Amino acid sequence: MTDASRIDPEKIAAYAATRYAVSWNGLDFDLWIGRLSAELRALFARTGTASAMINTAFNPAGSRCPDVENDAANRRLREDLAQLGLPFAEGEGQGQGGAGTEPWPAEKSFLVLGIGRDRAMDLGRRYGQDAIVWSDADAVPALLILR
Repeated sequence: MTDASRIDPEKIAAYAATRYAVSWNGLDFDLWIGRLSAELRALFARTGTASAMINTAFNPAGSRCPDVENDAANRRLREDLAQLGLPFAEGEGQGQGGAGTEPWPAEKSFLVLGIGRDRAMDLGRRYGQDAIVWSDADAVPALLILR
């Protein structure tokens, strides 16, 4: 695509097909874009929250970066999340790959509960991400495109 602000539709489709694995205090579950998550709904009830985001600092703009850069950026993201004072836990996004393509390497990420949509989008942009995963109280994760 010639417009640098637009994301290739194939890349968006890959983000939408990614398995977002979460580990919350011994509860392991997967989130999928557009699919109701009973586990996320139960987590909302247990924690008294009604929104969540999944974000990473790995591979800004969907461009592969060296592991050392990704790990450093994710440490900074972890520090930013700690300063917000919201509950969060580690996870990872695992691209599924298309026909005849290798799956994208797993990216460490964070599930953050109780974060507002605008703040979540700002945080994704701060780390150069094309998109974040967002859910409100309906517990159906959605892909929010950031550019």
